[in-house]
Amino acid sequence: MIEEVAKVVDCHNNKVTVQSQIKSACSGCEQKSSCASGQVADAIPQKKLTLAFENSLRLSVGDSVLIGIPEKALLQTAAIALSLIHI
Repeated sequence: MIEEVAKVVDCHNNKVTVQSQIKSACSGCEQKSSCASGQVADAIPQKKLTLAFENSLRLSVGDSVLIGIPEKALLQTAAIALSLIHI
């Protein structure tokens, strides 16, 4: 399970919006131009990840939440995205 802590930034109409800082370990490494992680870090200029969910937990602005995604789901999504890029 890949997990990330996010903070609730908005609650409206039974929806909650959470935001998490995107962290990249790639900044000054000499291999950045030939490394897949470095390429992904350069391709995604967004510094914050924002997601909206149904507010079934009665969350309030300022609350912290732990978001998790199974590795298998992430890899399947990445494989689909890569197959679409190479069409």
